Amino acid sequence: MSNEALLFGHLCGAFLFVSGGVMATVARVTALRRERPSEAAAAMRDARPAVPLIGLGLLLAVASASGWPTGSVSTSARAG
Repeated sequence: MSNEALLFGHLCGAFLFVSGGVMATVARVTALRRERPSEAAAAMRDARPAVPLIGLGLLLAVASASGWPTGSVSTSARAG
């Protein structure tokens, strides 16, 4: 794969990971502000879709980052 494709995969994975984390955090803070347990449980149910986003984002970011050649990055940084 080209470096551009690997970078695109890594950035997509990072965006998925961060957006899933933000989504889960918002649901948790919302649940903490509720007084009734049933309302808190309903708010925590909103965090369930964030779990696959976090997992997929982590997998995509790590998998695409492991394919980068390490020598070309340091060489191009010194040349430019």
